[in-house]
Amino acid sequence: MMKIDLIDHIHVYVDHIEHAERWYQEILGFSRDNALVFWFKQGGPLVIRNHGASLSLFLRKSQHPGHTMAFGVEAPFSAPYYPASNTMKSLSP
Repeated sequence: MMKIDLIDHIHVYVDHIEHAERWYQEILGFSRDNALVFWFKQGGPLVIRNHGASLSLFLRKSQHPGHTMAFGVEAPFSAPYYPASNTMKSLSP
């Protein structure tokens, strides 16, 4: 069984990125991750953080209802990656 160390980030789809960013700042204390602003300027999400919590704000275009979470896991360094199936196979049982 895979051991989940943390939730790395959560995708949040919003209608207005600036309004969402302001709400997350004022209500929950999040702020922009300045190291990743370049990604937002290139059309990616706006990444905001509050200590260990990270949200990726995406502009809602045609995203159907749902959520995406990325987990941080411990895996052997030599775990093979299979890009065709987009999965990581663990070497341990």
